[in-house]
Amino acid sequence: MPGNGKTLMLVAIFVIAAAAVIPYPASGVPYSEHPALSGLDTVIASEMNRTHALGVVVIVVQNGTIAYARGFGTDRTTGQPMTQDTVLAIGSTTKLFTGYLIASLAEDGSLDPDTTVRTYIPELDPSFDRVTTTQLITHSSGLRDWDEWGVPGSLTPGERADPPQYMKTFNSSWFFTSPGAVMSYSNPGVNIAGFAAARAARSTYRDLVRDRITVPAGMHNTSIGSDMSAAISPCGWIISTGNDMAALAIAMMDNSTGTTSPALSRQAIRRMTTYTVPVLSLSGTGRYGYGTEIVPWGNVALVGHRGDPVDGTCIFWTVPEKQSAVIIITNSPSNTFPDTFAWIMEHGMSEPPDAPPRLLPVQPDRAAQVSGNYTGYAGYPYTVSNHNGSLVLTVTWPNWAIGRPGPGTTSYDMLVNSTPSGQYVYRNANSTVPQYIGFVTGTNGNVQFLHLGMRAWQRQNPSGLFDGWDGMMGKVAELKMVRAW
Repeated sequence: MPGNGKTLMLVAIFVIAAAAVIPYPASGVPYSEHPALSGLDTVIASEMNRTHALGVVVIVVQNGTIAYARGFGTDRTTGQPMTQDTVLAIGSTTKLFTGYLIASLAEDGSLDPDTTVRTYIPELDPSFDRVTTTQLITHSSGLRDWDEWGVPGSLTPGERADPPQYMKTFNSSWFFTSPGAVMSYSNPGVNIAGFAAARAARSTYRDLVRDRITVPAGMHNTSIGSDMSAAISPCGWIISTGNDMAALAIAMMDNSTGTTSPALSRQAIRRMTTYTVPVLSLSGTGRYGYGTEIVPWGNVALVGHRGDPVDGTCIFWTVPEKQSAVIIITNSPSNTFPDTFAWIMEHGMSEPPDAPPRLLPVQPDRAAQVSGNYTGYAGYPYTVSNHNGSLVLTVTWPNWAIGRPGPGTTSYDMLVNSTPSGQYVYRNANSTVPQYIGFVTGTNGNVQFLHLGMRAWQRQNPSGLFDGWDGMMGKVAELKMVRAW
C-alpha cells in the first residue's frame, strides 16, 4: 500500500466503463451542493473515459462544508457502484495521521520529538542514537526506502505483525547518509516514528488513531487495514471513505471559537505545517512537514498528502486559507485525475497557477557538474548525461517494475527552470505536467544526490561503486528545520 511519489513505476490500468452514481448527504456532515460546481460531473466523466478508470470518489469542501460529493464507476471489491461511503485504501495519506499523532503527543508533553528515538525504542540499533522522531516523520533521518532496500515482502509474518520484532530488523546498513543531511522519502522511517508515538503514549498505533483522530473527527468508517501488518501500518495501511476524509479535512481546518473545542488540536495541526524541510523535487517552494506535503498552487498553499496504494490513488489536499479541500480517491493505480483537480481549484479555490516558466537549455559547465550515474530503484542506475549540449535523464527499470524479463530504459530531455528557483525539469511523454529534479551539493562542492520523486538518489563514484556510509558522513550540510509560515 505505501508509496507516495512513485511516478516512475509502471502500472497496468484496468479498462472498464464507468457509471455515475447519484450522491446523497453525508450523515452528520453539512451538505449543500454549490452552483459553481454544476459542471463537475461532466469533467469527471470525461477524465474517466480518457484514462479508462474503474471507479472514483470526488469530494469538495468549501467554506468548511461539503459542497460536492459523488461516486462514479464500480467498486473493485464488491462490484457495486462507487459512493462516498465506499471503503477504499488511502495508501501514504496514512502518513498524515501519523504526523498528527506525533504532533499532538509533542504538544501535550507525552513525546519529545527532538530527542533520540531510542528514548522510546531502546531495542533499535545504536546507529539510531542520533535520529529523532522529527527527522523520521519529515523523511530527513538518512534512512533508505523499501523500493531500493528490502521491500515489505522480505519481512517475516512475525516482523510485519509485531512492531518490537520489526524494530530489531534495522541496523546501520539502512542509512545512506547521516541524519539531517537531506530529505528522502522513507516508509520504514515513518513506521519507526509511529511506533515511537505508540510507545510514548503507552498505547498501540491502532488505538492512537482511533482515540486521537477518527473518533473526535467523526470518521466512523476509517480503520487500520489488518493487524497482520501492524508493524508497517503507520506508513500506509489505513482504509477510509470519501465522507470520512472530508470529515478529517473539516476538522483539520476548524478555526471555530466559542465553548466547543475543535475535534483536533489546533496546536498539533500548526506543528505539522510549521516544522518543515525543503523538497527539491516538488515544484517551487514545496516542503514536507509532519507527515504533510505543503505545495504552492496559484495564489494558495495546498496542505495534505497523496497516497498510492497497490490498487488505487488518494489525493487529499486542504486549502486552509479558503477553508476548502479536494479529496479524490480512486481504485485505479496512479490515476490522480489531474484535469478534475485543476478544474475544482479554478472554480472557487485559487487563481490559476502561473503560466509555466520558460525552460532553457542547461549551461555546459553545469551539465558537467551533474552528469553521472545515481543509485535508482533497487540499485538500478539513473543516468544524467550530456548529449551535444543537452542533458538527458535515463531511467533503468528493474524487472519487477516493468513486468517483463530484463531491465528496460526510458530517456527524458532535461531542461532548467528560468525562474529564480532554477529547478531542473523533465517532461514525461504521457503528461503535460513537468516533473521536477533537484541536485544536492555537499560541502566539498560536488554533487552528491539527484533528487527525484521526493527521494535522494546517491551519486556513484567514477569507478561505478557506491559511496558508502563512511564516505558520506559529514559531507552534506545538515538540513535546518524552518517555519513555513
